[in-house]
Amino acid sequence: LEIAREWAGTITYSNVYPFDFELRPLWELIERVDEEKAKEFKLYLEDKWEKDGNRHLPSEYLPMSLRVVQISDASKTFILNTCRAHEHTLLEESSKAQSYIDKAMYNFMDRKCSERWQNSANSGKEEALEIRKYCVP
Repeated sequence: LEIAREWAGTITYSNVYPFDFELRPLWELIERVDEEKAKEFKLYLEDKWEKDGNRHLPSEYLPMSLRVVQISDASKTFILNTCRAHEHTLLEESSKAQSYIDKAMYNFMDRKCSERWQNSANSGKEEALEIRKYCVP
């Protein structure tokens, strides 16, 4: 209880931030002022989205067959070296993120952010490894 009071005393307008937002349609805000305008606005947006969504339908697609391209050994070496450098950097980022996750003083949101950071780094490492498979001379 003492710690909670001490912590509460440190909160000011300059260090408090909103979190856990929930996005809601704008017509719900308008509805509180004018229900008829909210209905009109909702219908307008739904109609606009329907028209916009149908406007961008492609009629031609790229061929689905794969095209094999020959890459010179010099290019393969460059790609491999670049992938290795990225893997090294991503490994460092993953380790840094883990160190933040391991620190007990960070709150839930900091932990979630660090976990996303680590997941991104790990995903990048996997992609670099996948690219390397195709460049082995």
